[in-house]
Parts: sequence; structure tokens; C-alpha cells
Amino acid sequence: SQAVGVLAAIRVGDADQCWISGLSGHECSDLDGIATHTQVGHLPMTQPMTHLFEAPGESREHRVELHDRSLERTTILTGSSAREAFVWRPEGVPEFVVLGFVNRRRHVVRLTPGQTFSMGFTIGATPSLSVPDAPARPH
Repeated sequence: SQAVGVLAAIRVGDADQCWISGLSGHECSDLDGIATHTQVGHLPMTQPMTHLFEAPGESREHRVELHDRSLERTTILTGSSAREAFVWRPEGVPEFVVLGFVNRRRHVVRLTPGQTFSMGFTIGATPSLSVPDAPARPH
């Protein structure tokens, strides 16, 4: 399998207290490209996972927000020229979440000599968790 992408490993206080917004309506698949479901609402990070989320239609623009209740911070990632958002919460590593944007499989970038390709990636953070329909705090 071939892919091109940009990824960020983001330190969190406790991944169990994190969730991701911006993926609702995206088709979720595993790394083998097998679609599992369409994401509805926020994605809780309460268990290890590796998923790719393809936006509906032909969109190549993404905005994904990682909400970290334990650090009272929201990390915002935007990407362009990518078909899928990548989410990885490694098993046994509750202090990191990896997010990014990729092109793979039928959307892989193929260049001939002399061609170039550019992907956009921006990351920022805000100190608030102003998400009105955020999941309830775990007990």
C-alpha cells in the first residue's frame, strides 16, 4: 500500500478524557481500507484505535479538533489536498494521540518526473473546551 501524508503526535493529559470533533459524516475505515461505519457525532478516544476517515463527496479540506478535558485544551488541525483524516491512539500510551491527513489507495499521489504535489497542514491550540455537545466527563 502506498500513501502520502502529514501527521502530528500530540501530547495529551489523558487520552481517555479526549474526544475528536469534525469527523461526523465521514466514512471510517481501518488501515486495510475496509469501511466499518459512518462516524456520527464526536469520536471518544477511550480505547486504542487506528482509523482513517474519508470526507463525503470530493472534499480535500479538513478541520479536526482534539478536545483534551484533562489539559483544558483544544488542538485544531486543518489540512488541504488530502482525502482522509488519520486518527491513531496507540495501545498502552495514554499520553499521545496521533492525527493527520493522508492520500492513499485510490487517491494516492502519483507523480511523473518534473511534477510536484503540495499538502497543507496547520496546527494550533486554544485553552477552551467550548463544545456545547461534548461527551460527559468519565466517572
